[in-house]
Amino acid sequence: MARPASGVDRLGTLEKARFLASGLVESSRVGLDRLKGWERPRFLMNVVTWRCNARCVMCNIPRRHDPNEELGLDDYRHILEDRRFWRGLRAMNVTGGEPFLREDLPDLVALFAEGCPGLERIAFSTNGMLTDRVSSTVKEVLERVRVPIDVTVSLDGVGEVHDRIRGVEGAFDRVMATVDALLPLEEPGRFHLYGQCTLSQANISGWRELETFAGERGFHVSPGISAFQDSYFDNADKEAELALTSEQVLDVFDRPTARNHFIRRQVRERERSLPCGCGAGSFELYPNGDVYLCYQTKPVGNALEQGITEAWTSPEAAKVRKAIGTRKMCGACFWSCDLATAVKGDLGSLVHMGTAHIRAKLGPKA
Repeated sequence: MARPASGVDRLGTLEKARFLASGLVESSRVGLDRLKGWERPRFLMNVVTWRCNARCVMCNIPRRHDPNEELGLDDYRHILEDRRFWRGLRAMNVTGGEPFLREDLPDLVALFAEGCPGLERIAFSTNGMLTDRVSSTVKEVLERVRVPIDVTVSLDGVGEVHDRIRGVEGAFDRVMATVDALLPLEEPGRFHLYGQCTLSQANISGWRELETFAGERGFHVSPGISAFQDSYFDNADKEAELALTSEQVLDVFDRPTARNHFIRRQVRERERSLPCGCGAGSFELYPNGDVYLCYQTKPVGNALEQGITEAWTSPEAAKVRKAIGTRKMCGACFWSCDLATAVKGDLGSLVHMGTAHIRAKLGPKA
């Protein structure tokens, strides 16, 4: 399983211009916050459940996490009472497990839309196997919430390849049914559907075939790199078998885009090529209320037991922030979730993104 693609490189030219403009405003605000000694989070990865109806070869979430561990709507209401903390949030990714297994998902999302007035984007990650549930939930959310919505559907290969990766017979056909149900809902500035392929040694040979297949079906699939660690996916034991080589990563991310620029540089230099947003502009909320600044670390507190601001500013959080960005922790990290957040909070990264987009439009020199 990979993090959902950031969306930065999937934007059209006009949307990219808007992203860069809002990024200039955002980087100025971030700079002021830093001078004040208080940087509010801008991105939340909201893990709303550990339950999952897939058994993916690269992920141990349903095997090693408690499926009964879930925050209720009243718990989220309590967490959202800290208005000062939440007012700077700009984007939220709703994920799991499989988030659409929660029947109260529309109510949960509506709570955050109301409690976070600065929200500019809400994204859902799904394995796409619950076609009716996904379709009806997305339609309800679009009716109730005015924030732009993205849905990223996992698609790891064509036909049997996807079924094998997800550990469910017929998974590919169910995903494609979900894609067909959601594509008609697409509306610029309101709803976008994306595909995400989690690449490992189990499916790397079929990546180009999948890319061509998705293009012929009328939607874009982004590549993602399988992440291996002991907390979120709890799959470090699979790294030796499934991790991609540096050469394979460079081959996949070969196009002249902003995201690829950062990833290719990072592969070559083995250290972060842009400031990491974890613990500064982004964080993760787990189904038991635990707060993580980075998936590679331990929780820094609990939003229910301490309060969200107390967790964000705890001594444990200060220790994690000192470690983030070091070669040891971040040299091989390709976490894409906070890419847009990191770019919009850093002026130099915005310049890199803009020039990369111009180079891609101009094409290779004659």
